[in-house]
Amino acid sequence: MEQVACTGPYSPEFREEAVRLALSVDKPLSETARELEVNAETLRTWVRRHQRASEPTAADLTHPTSRPQTVQTQTRITRPHSWRL
Repeated sequence: MEQVACTGPYSPEFREEAVRLALSVDKPLSETARELEVNAETLRTWVRRHQRASEPTAADLTHPTSRPQTVQTQTRITRPHSWRL
């Protein structure tokens, strides 16, 4: 059975703006939801989905051009000859 995403009464534009606002203000998510007249759990779900979609994938992390410069230029550290095991 194919699952269809339910968009509910909120437009994608409204959701995007609500997430942007929730992530940019310095107040609890529940307060932002109240001001937008949206259920707090609904807003929390939208924020989580946005954060998951924004996270780099494992493939992104293993691709050399996506690694931070410090990882790309990292040199191998060898112990001095004077150290003995």
